[in-house]
Amino acid sequence: MKKLILNTGAKTHRSGMTGRAEEAGADRHVIVSNLGACGISCRKCAVYREGDICYHSNELLSLLGSLDTSAATSERAQHQQGFNHYAEFQEILQRLAEPTCEGCRHGGPTPGNCRIVTCVRERGLDFCHECSEFPCDKACLDEPFKAWWVRTNRHIRKIGLSKYYEETRNLPRYWRHVNAWHLCLLMDKS
Repeated sequence: MKKLILNTGAKTHRSGMTGRAEEAGADRHVIVSNLGACGISCRKCAVYREGDICYHSNELLSLLGSLDTSAATSERAQHQQGFNHYAEFQEILQRLAEPTCEGCRHGGPTPGNCRIVTCVRERGLDFCHECSEFPCDKACLDEPFKAWWVRTNRHIRKIGLSKYYEETRNLPRYWRHVNAWHLCLLMDKS
């Protein structure tokens, strides 16, 4: 399976940064715009308007152009396995290209009763790890997200926001189970 490399070359991503600029290190504004107040990567979320999934879905739609569903399912289906499901693929890709979330910092949805963005805003902060009261019960998070939140913000506090962003920016967002253990191992090594 091929890995998709994000934000490479000179193409500008919606965040306004090119791949080369990201390699040089992200400034605080870019980090704040790409991470939720809890530390989760909004940039990698499938429903985030300014995210990588939206960006690359639109790029793929553009590359596919006017590939007709009927042509894909008839002529190509005879020669290339998989095109018989092209209509379903195209529908999913279209949905990924039109996400609706603006992120919790801009009024987007939050999990459950999460109060993190409200709390950091009231304190004039960007992230939980910056608060002298962290960890606290004000976030109103359920397990296992609460355990992730505490561990992540302690890790950010330990290594710094820029290093955390660089360390995690190319990890997948949906890293439950195996990938969660990989991230925990990274955090334990620092």
